[in-house]
Parts: sequence; C-alpha cells; structure tokens
Amino acid sequence: MEDLFFSDEHKALRQTIRQFVEREITPHVDRWEEEGDLPNAVFRRMGELGYLGLRFPEAYGGEGWDYMAAIARTEEIISACTPRWRRRRF
Repeated sequence: MEDLFFSDEHKALRQTIRQFVEREITPHVDRWEEEGDLPNAVFRRMGELGYLGLRFPEAYGGEGWDYMAAIARTEEIISACTPRWRRRRF
C-alpha cells in the first residue's frame, strides 16, 4: 500500500528514531515503568539528537520539520512504551 502521508525523508527520520528507541529506550522501559520514572537523561539525549525540536524553525534552534515528522517521532516512542504484546509498527 502506498503511503500517502509520509515522504521518503519522513520514513528515513522514522527509521533513525526507531533505532534510537530500540537502543536507548526499549531495553529500559519495563524498569522505568515499575519505578514510575523516565530519567532526564533520555530527554537530554533526545534534545541532543534534535528529536525534541523537530517542529521548531531552524532560526530558533529547531530542526524545521513538519507535523508529519513529529507524528512519526511520537509513534515510535509510543510503540516502545506500549506493552510488548500490543506493539504495532508503522
């Protein structure tokens, strides 16, 4: 099925974010869930990689992406934080 909403650039960004999530979030999510905490280091790392500023213009230190990029990012993070038996890949 043809993807009508995400460009090739969006798909590449999604794959990059997916790799980050699989490497730096998924292995720890069960423990973080039990502890009821998400370490600030995760947010710092996402900021360093530009994932938190996707929608902000480059003139203000953001990445200048559109809403679809932010949606792709959010979908990947949500996927990692969903119980394994309910995970769906986009």
